[in-house]
Amino acid sequence: MVLMAVLMAVLMAVLLHGAGEFRGRAVGLRMMAICSLPFGLMLAGTQIERVEFCGSTTLYTAIGIVATLAVAGHWRNALWAHRAPVNSQ
Repeated sequence: MVLMAVLMAVLMAVLLHGAGEFRGRAVGLRMMAICSLPFGLMLAGTQIERVEFCGSTTLYTAIGIVATLAVAGHWRNALWAHRAPVNSQ
């Protein structure tokens, strides 16, 4: 709960004092997290009935790890450019 309060303070600071491009990103992340929440909760409820809690937690964790690795693999060249001064060592 404390973490959410801190994150809301940071989000409000970005929305009030940040550049326009950062405001758009902050609002986009907030929309993606909050607007998809009801659908995720409905899916989780039906899944917990079928597979039980431990199975559902394991499935959601595996999907999250695979999705994170897929995003990292897709954006690898943009994130770790070989020409970057830090990577030239």
